[in-house]
Amino acid sequence: MAPKITGIEPSSLKGLNPENPELCTLEATVVTGLEDVAAEECKEKLGITCVQARGRIFIDVNIADVTKVLSLRSIDNVNVVLSMVKKFSFEDQRERSFEKLYKFAEKQDWRKGMQVWKDVVSYPEEPIKKVVPLKNEYCCPRPDVDLKKMKLLSPVLKNLPENVVPEHLRNDKGLSVVDDSSKQKEKSEELPSTAPTEAVASGPKFRVSCSRTGSNHKFGSPEAARQFGAGVNEMFMWPVDLTNFDLEILLCIDTEFVYVAVSLTREPLFKRNLTNFGRTNLRSTVCHNMVRLATPQLGEVVLDPMCGGATIPMEGSLTHRQAFHLGGDNYGQAVKRSRENINNLLKKGKSMAVDVAWWDATKLPLRNQCVDVVVSDLPFGKRSGSVADNRILYYRSLVELARVTKMKTGRAVLLTYDKRSMIKNIKRVHTLWKSGASRTVNIGGLPAVIYTLYRTSQLSLSDCNEDSKVSETCTDHDLV
Repeated sequence: MAPKITGIEPSSLKGLNPENPELCTLEATVVTGLEDVAAEECKEKLGITCVQARGRIFIDVNIADVTKVLSLRSIDNVNVVLSMVKKFSFEDQRERSFEKLYKFAEKQDWRKGMQVWKDVVSYPEEPIKKVVPLKNEYCCPRPDVDLKKMKLLSPVLKNLPENVVPEHLRNDKGLSVVDDSSKQKEKSEELPSTAPTEAVASGPKFRVSCSRTGSNHKFGSPEAARQFGAGVNEMFMWPVDLTNFDLEILLCIDTEFVYVAVSLTREPLFKRNLTNFGRTNLRSTVCHNMVRLATPQLGEVVLDPMCGGATIPMEGSLTHRQAFHLGGDNYGQAVKRSRENINNLLKKGKSMAVDVAWWDATKLPLRNQCVDVVVSDLPFGKRSGSVADNRILYYRSLVELARVTKMKTGRAVLLTYDKRSMIKNIKRVHTLWKSGASRTVNIGGLPAVIYTLYRTSQLSLSDCNEDSKVSETCTDHDLV
């Protein structure tokens, strides 16, 4: 697994160096556990070696080649990094931390970052028209607004002063309800609660989104976003719009590791193939990475026996055109959605060697040893199926897949959250499938596992049983 983000040395990213004006650093988010697959695709298609961190890769690329990164199929979102600080050193006092976050807005390479953003999204005008130096210490805090969704289990809650604890959590902490409206009024008179008025604001509408990890901070994520956003607002006089924004600025805090980025993808890149969705559709990026792990070769047949909405066969057919991709499902509506999704891509001019069928994965209408590769997202036992059903389904499916998959050269890449059922059944069919490497991946917050299996030279389990009987007979004869 890739190292944590805190293990990165900012000096290793050349695009963050002001002495490289033609070079920028991009952050590409990846499903955790598949960072090396994304880095391999980047190296293969762009010739660039990436820096890997958990759930993301960092790419130093020429500004003119940023759009090439957006064409990678293994990444979810792309952001241009403005700055990165390994030791931000937050203060013990909330106000001092607010001041550092507020003034941190002045320490970004806005010119380079906004130029990349402008070129990618085709913004019609120059986003930075003038820069106003920050004159205030920090923006007036609004804990009554920013912390109203804080939960009792939040690790930050224990660090907050009593008068800042959200009202809905006071009873749970055994605190009395304090009327601090007078204090808030005094602070609002000392500090600006908003930056320039909407009448003079111009430029792209923006918002700041903060992702924070760590238990020692004395502020919540919305409070950090408010302070940094207030600094940006005052510097450039951009209007704030949390819903209909043009520009999203990302403030990422992991303990004392802080970096700022600008989002280049308004919609995640994994939303690219499907028009008809089911309950358990897999991200297109995860599908692509799974197919890459299977390495389909020229003329091979790639099978997904439980294809659902055909996300894996479609993604495979778009990226590995040298192979034929076949999918199927035992649920009629899923097969209907699959055909509609495929037809939608065909109408867009996509050329795909793919087809889907209605079948039972434990009784496939295929001849023996006609499939080279199996790539499938098995039922997790959560939204689809159950653990009890999986124990039977996994075993029967593995036996049936062994029948239709070519011996010695066949391989399978299978994804599931039900690890116990999978491991148990792999042991039961160990004469048919040899277990290879496995990797844990984050699928919707669940720690799922991708298993790689290799077909053995054993034809079937019945042959294995006959061989064992012959062996026992020979042994008995020798003893006589």
